[in-house]
Amino acid sequence: DFSHHPSYIPAILGGMKNKDVMIGSRYVPGGGVRNWPFTRKMMSHGVNLFARGMFGLRAKDTSGAFRCYRVPMLACAGLKRMESLGYSFLEELLHRCNLVGARIGETPIIFENRRNGTSKVNFVEAFRSLGILMRLGLHTLITKRVAYKKNWHLEPIRNVAEKRRAA
Repeated sequence: DFSHHPSYIPAILGGMKNKDVMIGSRYVPGGGVRNWPFTRKMMSHGVNLFARGMFGLRAKDTSGAFRCYRVPMLACAGLKRMESLGYSFLEELLHRCNLVGARIGETPIIFENRRNGTSKVNFVEAFRSLGILMRLGLHTLITKRVAYKKNWHLEPIRNVAEKRRAA
């Protein structure tokens, strides 16, 4: 539907030289959206703020689907253990990549609302996604706190990711 214009692909691939994940971002300088209704903008901004706060993500566009991943990073992120099936999949995957030390970059894109058909995003899916993200975020916070209290010292996951990239 050309919501993500192919002309942005070279910038995304160019960013992969020193990144594990590149996001075509609507929310960095130079990025944006066109022809979105106010409610869709508010839902998108809300989900992004929530995911950044809950998971400690630095990326400005956690819900954008125009992305590129290194295959070893996807292996480290544990795709087989993903809980999300709907739109929260994007935030969960970014969160999992972040947990294993991914170098995440963003490049600006202009997202254009689809010209044909209708979006599958609705309030029901948005609330279901927020529920899944909240559960994942709380689980992460509890897990980190337990690990800290028990003074666990594990090999940093970042090193595992680097070893897989080198292989």
